[in-house]
Amino acid sequence: MQLSLEQTSWLRRGLECLAANRQRCFEDALWLGFGDQWWPFREQLVQHDYIEAKRDQSVALTSRGRMLMERLADHAVVA
Repeated sequence: MQLSLEQTSWLRRGLECLAANRQRCFEDALWLGFGDQWWPFREQLVQHDYIEAKRDQSVALTSRGRMLMERLADHAVVA
């Protein structure tokens, strides 16, 4: 999946929010970064095991998602 720099930034912010247990902030970041496609993008994150869907429609960051968040944060520092 190819993301623009802006989308990558919003994804990083969203994953950081999720790591801090701020579900609403995560969803807002995806909406701001991906517009109306935020929900399908969220589902892709679940399918690729970056986040885990809970029974109540919330999500949690997986270990793979934490690694992605760290890689994105490292990339942002370099860029």
